[in-house]
Amino acid sequence: MWLLPILVSTGALVFMVQENAARVDELEIEAATHDRLPAHPVTAAVLEGHEKILAALADEQQIMRQEVQAQAIDISAICQATGANCR
Repeated sequence: MWLLPILVSTGALVFMVQENAARVDELEIEAATHDRLPAHPVTAAVLEGHEKILAALADEQQIMRQEVQAQAIDISAICQATGANCR
């Protein structure tokens, strides 16, 4: 009769250990899956948006460079044609 509480306690302890081991296995799988992601999904979406903005800015900057270069050529031609000392 005195063994009954010990057996019940031991059974409960074994059940809890097995339950915790299963939960640890699940968490290890989740962590491994998360580590394989290139970035957190929300962060990846934000970064993709920023990459699009940066690409658009780079394109606009290239257009501005071309315009400035064309203006510099025009100013140089005007200076040469008028004989002005342009700096």
